[in-house]
Amino acid sequence: MNGEKSKISEFTYGVGFYFPFKKLFKVNLPLNLLADYTRLPNPNLNMLFSEDTKYDIFSVSIGYDL
Repeated sequence: MNGEKSKISEFTYGVGFYFPFKKLFKVNLPLNLLADYTRLPNPNLNMLFSEDTKYDIFSVSIGYDL
């Protein structure tokens, strides 16, 4: 075996939320809040590190509408 996982076993998922303050709170505030979560498998590129680990990624960003 060369250490590569099959593409079928590399299942990923994620979820994201978008909060437009202007529409949610009926105010004249052109800000948006975005929150994203993703779970990714370990790429497993080296036989020495063949643990079946997952990467959890969480990001938050604030946007301003012009």
